[in-house]
Amino acid sequence: MKSMTGFGAARVSSKDVDIEISIKSYNGRYLDIRVNLPREYDPFELDIKKKISQSVGRGNVSVYVNRKLSSSSSLMKVTLNKDLGGKWLKAYKDLGKSLKLESLPTLDLISRLPEVVKLDQDAKVPLKEKDLMIGAIVQAVQKLETERKREGESLLKELKVHVTALNRVVVQIEKVAKSSSKELKSKMKKRLEPILQATEIDPQRLISEVALQVDRMDITEEVARLKEHIRHYQKEMERQGPIGKKLDFYTQELLREVNTIGSKSLLAKMNHLAVEAKSIIEKLREQVQNIE
Repeated sequence: MKSMTGFGAARVSSKDVDIEISIKSYNGRYLDIRVNLPREYDPFELDIKKKISQSVGRGNVSVYVNRKLSSSSSLMKVTLNKDLGGKWLKAYKDLGKSLKLESLPTLDLISRLPEVVKLDQDAKVPLKEKDLMIGAIVQAVQKLETERKREGESLLKELKVHVTALNRVVVQIEKVAKSSSKELKSKMKKRLEPILQATEIDPQRLISEVALQVDRMDITEEVARLKEHIRHYQKEMERQGPIGKKLDFYTQELLREVNTIGSKSLLAKMNHLAVEAKSIIEKLREQVQNIE
């Protein structure tokens, strides 16, 4: 079991470039990978997403890639705009003549003017650098997965505690249900005795109707389905791979059965147990939202 929440980072370097990767993941219904790249790495976005999706099956994933060339990098180029420098020089001379000043601009001054000397990067990323960057992605994903698994182990412990508690409540519900059938029939008969004595209603027919109403309040099927859902829930928790969606489905089914039990019951004790079961299922639902 893995959590959808985690963080991983990596940094790699060569003589030309330093690359920093950070990956953050959080809850999401599906797998959604968003990549923030320097423009030189735009062609590699699909490669990065494919590499991440090999490990991450569900959740929102944000990837940040930072690229910095070293000053001695062979990918750095100095470009001289000689024509522009000449135009600046001519403009300075013309200005000197118009102001009747003898001073001429120096080379240092001209070289500092905008666009005369530019530091450019080679737009084409070498294959070795791409491999270096993808390797850093793999490292960051491994660290991300380590954290997601660690969080998943913690979630699994929490789920086991809640499922055990729910099992205990279901056992109590089953016991109350088995012992309450006769009690309900007896109570209803006692309430109806004055009516039977005061009217000409067929007693046997009325008793049959009472039995029918009691049967409608029977929760045997709901309890059986509850126990079956819990069994599948426990089995699913131990399975490898993305299981969050299935657990979410079983959580909804558990809640549906408990709601039905609560709506059928006329006993205060049964209603109390149904409320307790719903409280536990709500805790399960909160935890399941974090599971891949």
